[in-house]
Formats: sequence, C-alpha cells, structure tokens
Amino acid sequence: MFATYTVSSFVKESLERWSAFVAETRGSGIIHVLDSYPFQNSVRVLSQMNADSATIAAYQSRVEQKAAELRPVLIYFDAGDAERALRAIAEQRGPAWTDYMVAVVTECPYALARGLQGIDGAMAIMRAYKDLLDESVEQFSLPKLVLSDCHRRWPDCHARILEFLELYLLPHGA
Repeated sequence: MFATYTVSSFVKESLERWSAFVAETRGSGIIHVLDSYPFQNSVRVLSQMNADSATIAAYQSRVEQKAAELRPVLIYFDAGDAERALRAIAEQRGPAWTDYMVAVVTECPYALARGLQGIDGAMAIMRAYKDLLDESVEQFSLPKLVLSDCHRRWPDCHARILEFLELYLLPHGA
C-alpha cells in the first residue's frame, strides 16, 4: 500500500469514498457501525505514511464534515497504555500474530524514517499512534463517548452506551 499511495492520493481517494458512502447511505434509515474505520484504517495509515499532524487533522475534519448529515457518533474504547495493551494482546494471540503485527506496523515510511524495527519499534510506533489517536478523539467535533477499562466493568459500559445512543440516535418520543 505504501508503494501505491502518496499521502495526498490516499486522502483524495478516501474522501471520495466517504462522499460515495454518505450519498449511498443518505435517507436509508439504516444505522451503520464503522468499527475502527475513521481512526485505525485512516489516521493510523496516514501516520504510518509519515503524514504530518496538520494533514491528519485536516483529513479528519473533512471526513467529519462529509459525514455530518448522517448524524454520526463516536464510541471510543480507550485501551489506556498502548504498550501494555499490545503486549497483552500479543501474549493472548501468540507468536504468529505478534510477528505479523510487528511486520504490519514497522514496514512503513514512518518506521523507516525513524529506524524503528522489531517489537520495540512496533511498540514505539503504537505509543505514538495512541498519542495521535487521543488527540484525534479530543478534536472530534461530533457527539462522542469515551470509555475506559470496559473489560473490567462491561455492565456499566453497556449502560453508558445505551444512554448515549438513546440521547443521540433515537428519534425523540420513540
């Protein structure tokens, strides 16, 4: 992918796809759940492409503008410490997944520009991505709910999600 796209061509195609999605979805009455897409599959990729923070922030703002008529909301599960979370996932999923993750995370322009390799390089990249993600979520201008530590208290998180969705998604009086 990094050989196929430049930062500007990735942003251009992504924004075109957002426009097509909004046009297709407009008035459908369907609620779409975009699991991780706005941040993991775009902000992370732009970061890995070594895009500067102003470009990433401008991209995020344009996505929000395009999608605003769909009344989107963000539910963000904050994993906390990126390195701790990644090490726990790696331990749970095993060496094959860990090797794959390290390759996916470190074989990119961002890592090459900084000499980041192996598991330590992947952890450094994920810490930087977590910082960028926190900033992106902070700047998200549409309704959002940030939840932490849900794996220890799912009933409370479920209740907060329902309350949040009822506030922003359900028609009044429904």
